[in-house]
Amino acid sequence: MYVEDKQTGEKFDVEIGRVELKEFAGLKKSQRFYFDWSKYKGEEVYKLYINGAKEVLGLMRVIDRPEPGHDYLEIDVLEISKENQGKEKGLGRIGGCLLGFAALLSDEYGHEGFLALVAKNKKASLFHKKYGFQYIGSIAVLGERMMSDTRNSIELVKEYMDKTISDETR
Repeated sequence: MYVEDKQTGEKFDVEIGRVELKEFAGLKKSQRFYFDWSKYKGEEVYKLYINGAKEVLGLMRVIDRPEPGHDYLEIDVLEISKENQGKEKGLGRIGGCLLGFAALLSDEYGHEGFLALVAKNKKASLFHKKYGFQYIGSIAVLGERMMSDTRNSIELVKEYMDKTISDETR
């Protein structure tokens, strides 16, 4: 799994791990993220970082939804650090790596890769065109409700995680 410098094409190996309780205060102090991640202290929040470095490039909060009629992993919040946002800025593939990880996690939780999220209206077309999410309805001013099914999640994992989801892993 890697991210890529948008200017030079240089690739950097990355890892994803759970944010530890003591790290939440540092995220807030860093001012590298718009969202106040300390709200989710102790919840299921993951960070993406370059191997051997401490600097967090992206964050994602997920919620397991095993209830009847749901059965998916919800991506509640996903954010890329300020310096890496935009088409020409910083490092690319951060969001894709986090989404691929969420797809793998969904499979591990028994949801067969099913993911759901609410995309802000400006980002909905990005999730659809770049990451293959499908529109499943609007939520008033919040944005577009979107989902990734098993087939799409398999592609996300293959593209961004250098791994595969197969019937053998279920």
